Amino acid sequence: RMWAEYDTIAGVAQRDRYGELVASSCAGVPAEQVEGLRESAAYGPLLAALRDAQALGLDVQQGLPRLVEGRSLASAADVAAVLHGRVARGVHPSDPRRGGAAPPVR
Repeated sequence: RMWAEYDTIAGVAQRDRYGELVASSCAGVPAEQVEGLRESAAYGPLLAALRDAQALGLDVQQGLPRLVEGRSLASAADVAAVLHGRVARGVHPSDPRRGGAAPPVR
């Protein structure tokens, strides 16, 4: 129970930091594609995945921009959902529930 409360507090405290990282990483993505990013249902899970990646010792400051630039987001209807998938596969590349492998977030 205590761990869940700590995790919630940590998530709230780091929300702005990870939000800024997502925004700066998407700087090269057309504005119309990034519109609504924060309102997406996948935005919270994306930030949580970034927090998980960092907790595992992965460098999200350098890794997220690479994941954004690694493959086009041109056909993405929900940029947050696509990025969440990329981060999740980077953190857990061998998890069969996540589909194909993505380069690890390092």
